[in-house]
Formats: sequence, C-alpha cells, structure tokens
Amino acid sequence: SLFSVHMVQHLLLTVVAAPLLILGEPGLLLLWNAPVQIRVRVGRVLQSGWISVIWRTLTTPLIAWTLHVGLLWAWHLPGLYDAALLHPAIHVLEHLCFTLSALLFWWVALHRARHRLGTTILFLFTAALQCTLLGASITLAHTPWYFVHFATTEPWGLTPLEDQQL
Repeated sequence: SLFSVHMVQHLLLTVVAAPLLILGEPGLLLLWNAPVQIRVRVGRVLQSGWISVIWRTLTTPLIAWTLHVGLLWAWHLPGLYDAALLHPAIHVLEHLCFTLSALLFWWVALHRARHRLGTTILFLFTAALQCTLLGASITLAHTPWYFVHFATTEPWGLTPLEDQQL
C-alpha cells in the first residue's frame, strides 16, 4: 500500500542510509583526494569561529536528538504528511529533513560511542522508544490520520484505517 511504501522510504533514509553514510565518511574520502590547497581552505573554513560554534551546538546530543525526533513527529502530523504526498517539492523537502537530521543524529551516536558508551546507549534507546510511540499512535488510532490515503487503499482491498494500521 502507499502508506507502507512511504514508511519504508522513511526507515531506509533514517535507519539504513544515514548511518552507512556516516560510517563510510564520504566527506573525508572526497577531501583526502582533493588537492592540498583545497584541503587547507576547507580546513580553515571548517575551523572558522561561527561554523565551529554551529557544529558544536548541532552535535550536542540533546540538540541532535531533539531536531531528529522533532522533525520525525512534525512530518507525521496529518497536514504535513498529506502535503508531502500531494506535492512533489514538499515530499523532497520531507526526505531532505529526514536525511539531514538522521545524518546529524547518527554522527553524534557513532562518534560519541567511542567515548561515552552509556550516554550513546541512552541516546539510541530513547530515539527507538519515541519511534515506537509514534508507530503505536498511528497503528492504534481509531480513525485514519491521513486523508491522502482515502483514494489509494481500495485497489489493495483495504480501508484507509486498515492501511494505516498495516
């Protein structure tokens, strides 16, 4: 069903692609293969005051977690969710938000794991817990949340609520 396909896309972006990209460190590989002059310039820019402050702020575990979780919940609100499925540009924005917030989330999780295992376990556990709560809310709802599915479930032999629960 359309609902299931859309949710699989979200999971692939946030739980598969993002951590693999972080583990693969493509930025490091690209930089390593760049001429020395470019590497030096990039290093200077990345170490400049304002970029360094922004990066340190974004990679604070509470900030990264809140951004990722907040965007995940926001995009599952009925109005935003329906808009994303009805308008391709909004759908791209939705996936961009999921991907960028997941990259930040996994960067923090995977780089902090080397130094603070207990904090990292709590970070990952609470993220998984909130996903479980979101999934349970959607699954156990008594009425369909998303109007866009009213026109897509009949060929599958499902009601919109059954599609959502599936």
